[in-house]
Amino acid sequence: MNEAITLATRSFAEAIIQSHYAGVKRAEEFRMASLQHEDQQRKRYKADILKQINYLSQA
Repeated sequence: MNEAITLATRSFAEAIIQSHYAGVKRAEEFRMASLQHEDQQRKRYKADILKQINYLSQA
């Protein structure tokens, strides 16, 4: 009986740990996607500013 309880407890603990690491991995993937999105926005903003500077310098 004790062995069955120990095995069930160990399995439950392993499931919790795996779930936690899966959540951490998803959070990290979301953070990386967020950083990439911010980087793309910065690049677009910089390109827009350069276009405006070029336009104004031609006037």
